[in-house]
Amino acid sequence: MKSKTTQIMPTVWIVIFSVAFLVIAGRFLYIQVSGEVSGVSIQKLAEEKRTNQYTIPASRGTIYDRNGMSLAQEHVVYRIYAILDETYTTNGLNPKHVKNIEETAQKLAPILEMEESVVLNSLQEGKQKNSFQVEFGSKGRELNQEQKDEIEALELPGINFMEEPIRFYPNGMFASHTIGLTDKQEDKIIGINGVESYMNELLTGVDGSISYQRDKFNFKLLNPNEVINEPENGDDVYLTIDQKIQTLMEDALSEVNDEYAPTRMTAVVMNAKTGEVLALSNRPSYNPNNLEDVDNWYNDVIATPFEPGSTMKIFTLASAIEEGVWNPDELYKSGTFKAESNSRTIGDHNNKRGWGND
Repeated sequence: MKSKTTQIMPTVWIVIFSVAFLVIAGRFLYIQVSGEVSGVSIQKLAEEKRTNQYTIPASRGTIYDRNGMSLAQEHVVYRIYAILDETYTTNGLNPKHVKNIEETAQKLAPILEMEESVVLNSLQEGKQKNSFQVEFGSKGRELNQEQKDEIEALELPGINFMEEPIRFYPNGMFASHTIGLTDKQEDKIIGINGVESYMNELLTGVDGSISYQRDKFNFKLLNPNEVINEPENGDDVYLTIDQKIQTLMEDALSEVNDEYAPTRMTAVVMNAKTGEVLALSNRPSYNPNNLEDVDNWYNDVIATPFEPGSTMKIFTLASAIEEGVWNPDELYKSGTFKAESNSRTIGDHNNKRGWGND
């Protein structure tokens, strides 16, 4: 004869399973009706998962001389990367991933100026870690058009390029301290000194964006709901510098430097009527496209103050003549002068003896 407990347990289990079923069914029904899970829209989450969004970088403005000659401009270089994920290939006749790691390393190494073993190691490590793609460090960045064309001619499966903007100075060591330099910070080109820094906000644009829906292979859908926000490029800046005059000055300073090897030199050419700076340069200087062995980062013309001395006397005399207060027969005391009681004594160069008759 069955016990009372044995008769009751089936009923208990039926009730438990019925309650669990109702809870689960109710949850599914709620999700289907509301379209939300834990306050998150399922449809929105699905759209985010299958939507690609990229930044469209704004171009940095160009710096020109007074006649419209480019002194600093944005230049496109390339970053190489290798896709290793075999699922990226949908057509075996047209592979989209690296098929032969050894051959790829052998052919890439001399163009990237890398050891073949280093390239091979990068590819093998990426393969072992099941990485979707790998890059090749600093040697794989800032490739020029010639290098890109040479690699593309090899027709290596899985090898791709990304465009990257850098700052380029077409005249090399030319008003370098005045034009200034930039640095890449968080994938944005930022001015760090000179006009590049002073006008950074004006030169810097506003990035745009593009978004579209994709499939699991990262290909755009036939109806991708594409949204494009165009970037606002940076403004151009025109300087009073005249390229021809600046070039003559640079050549003259280089000749003097080669012949006399002075510690430092500065030179400025200005329009006497307007005060516009037509040329300005220093030595030592540097090539902003190749920052090696830089001896002087400062624009000495404006960063290193010194007493102009006798060069200012002509302006004092001209002002006196213009105002009609100059008397060629008037005597004055020479030798030493102090602007204030606690200031440094300034004297003539002949041991402060002065000039003329006592």
